Amino acid sequence: MPRPRTIGGNKFVKFRVSEKFYALIKELAERSGLTISETCRSALEIFFMGLVTGKFKHIEEEFNRLLKEKRNYKN
Repeated sequence: MPRPRTIGGNKFVKFRVSEKFYALIKELAERSGLTISETCRSALEIFFMGLVTGKFKHIEEEFNRLLKEKRNYKN
């Protein structure tokens, strides 16, 4: 039987991550006493609240700058 798409009015959001990233999320969840689902949901809520309130005004530029630096460092 397939998993329902909603439970109590809540929708499921699924995404794939690498084993390394999963281990990081799992470790953070265990340290904070949360489930992996609660940890991911909290991170998304904080991120989008920051975008909406303007706290992360330059986050995209900063992310791209750090990514470029990391790629240049590898080469």
